[in-house]
Formats: sequence, structure tokens, C-alpha cells
Amino acid sequence: LFLVYGLAFIGAWVGQIGALLQSEGAVRVGMWTRLLLPVEALWRRAASLLTPPLPLPVSPFTGGSAPGEAMVLYALAYAIVALGLAAWAFERRDL
Repeated sequence: LFLVYGLAFIGAWVGQIGALLQSEGAVRVGMWTRLLLPVEALWRRAASLLTPPLPLPVSPFTGGSAPGEAMVLYALAYAIVALGLAAWAFERRDL
């Protein structure tokens, strides 16, 4: 579980650095990471809502732009599908 979050964290950093350096490839890596592992995008959204606006640009954990409502809805759908697939796989197991 920590490995998955670590990959999401690193992918988000690659995307942010790519946006800063105007590297299209790095921005794509960040975008695909957010789509495959939306946990980091949700963290950034929560941090942007809970943190006062002043420290946001200087903090390494909350910097960058906050994901929009569409990303939150995508993450919710992602979680529902993942839980559904897990329940389906568990149902097929012979206990």
C-alpha cells in the first residue's frame, strides 16, 4: 500500500516539475499517474481545502494546483469500481 502511494507521490512531483520546466512528457507522466492512482490528487484537494491560502505555494506537500471537482468524481467512481471488482473476486473464491 505504501508503494502505491509512493508511486502516486513521485508521479505527481514529476508532473509538477514538468509543468514548471514546460516538459510535455513529464506533464503526461503526472497526468497518467493521477488517472491510475488518484490518491495523490485527493490528498492535494483535501490539503488545498484545509490549509489557509498563504502557506500553499511554499509547502512541498500541498504545492501546485488543486484538482477540480471532476477529479474528485473520477476518484469516487474509481473507488466504487475497485471495491466492486474486489467484492466480485472475493465472491468467486472458495472459502
